[in-house]
Amino acid sequence: MPYRALLPVFVLALANFALYTGVGQGSLAVVSKQLVSQYGWSRGDVGLIGTLMLLTPVAVAYLVGVISDRRGPRGVIVFGSVAATVGFLMASSSKTLAAFYAYAIVIGLAQASLGLITGAALVRGALALHAGLALAVATMGISLGGIVGPPTMQALIGSRGLGSAFIILAVVNAAVIPLLLLRLPRMGPGLSPSRPVNEGRRYLRTRTFWALAVINTGMLYAVYAISQHWVLLFTDIGGDPGDAAKALTLYYVSGLVGRFVIGPLYDRFSIFKTGRAVLALMALFVIALTLLRSSLLMLGVYAVGFGFLYGSFLLMGPVFVSRCFAPGKSGQILGSLVMVWGLLSALSPYVTGALHDLTGNYGSAFALASVMATLSAVAVWFVRVEDQSETAGR
Repeated sequence: MPYRALLPVFVLALANFALYTGVGQGSLAVVSKQLVSQYGWSRGDVGLIGTLMLLTPVAVAYLVGVISDRRGPRGVIVFGSVAATVGFLMASSSKTLAAFYAYAIVIGLAQASLGLITGAALVRGALALHAGLALAVATMGISLGGIVGPPTMQALIGSRGLGSAFIILAVVNAAVIPLLLLRLPRMGPGLSPSRPVNEGRRYLRTRTFWALAVINTGMLYAVYAISQHWVLLFTDIGGDPGDAAKALTLYYVSGLVGRFVIGPLYDRFSIFKTGRAVLALMALFVIALTLLRSSLLMLGVYAVGFGFLYGSFLLMGPVFVSRCFAPGKSGQILGSLVMVWGLLSALSPYVTGALHDLTGNYGSAFALASVMATLSAVAVWFVRVEDQSETAGR
């Protein structure tokens, strides 16, 4: 294992940590609760903030993938931290829904630039056969941000107010930019494989591409439906917002452990067998939570069990792409996948909030999430290796 090659991956993890401390699913849930109580906005309107944060990366995902393939991810990653800094500064003075929607779009650009597409670009070459472990490192900042974020945002909002909390986040993200400039390698197009297959967009005609799209659409829809309404659900059934934040922290701790336990299994054993088991268990957790959503105990079980599995799920898409397709267009393929699966999954926070406003509870919204998670668990059985010459021996 070429451990020196992991240094840029650790730097990306730090940038993700700075960003997701403020906009991880748990932190966004805490902020959403504050916006509902402070301004009296509906849950559907506030949920649209999360939806915009998810739709924006969809809109630019293909471009991010193409740039990462041709020029390397360095410039894209630096741009992401700059966008995060600007976005938090915007939010610090926002007083209207329109202003928060604009903030969500800028943060969405940051998420696209610091996400799995650029992470996958960093693990090419020497790290290609260790993609599961390397991506676990690259994305651990997301989990660490999720661990620190909810209690931090709860404390900052309570002691300093929402505006000051966003200013502090802007300063933290700005401090990461010089480190990115110093430590990320100047990778050009020469680092991409010289014999790309799937020229053009022929991968769009493969069964595996669309199976991966369904896998991620279904499970991410379920994840966002529950996680971004977590604090609101917790308080609806008599829980304390502070306990909800602690449960979200536990969710991310479990996710971090799951990354480093199951991620290496993707490298050592079959990604196909491991992926099928992970997705089946995740679907069962979503169904169980739908049936027992009024139980505080079930919420705790969900935080531990589903969080553990979700941590490894985040790595699944890039690892499947690295195993099933030749790497010359990996950024482009991942970008295309993000555009496809993001269209439906990004609507999840808004649809969930709107269904709650319409029915007065989360029953129908979570039932829809269960259906989507089940589709994901079924679709993985249709994934296959599309290019044997490039994936042999992996």
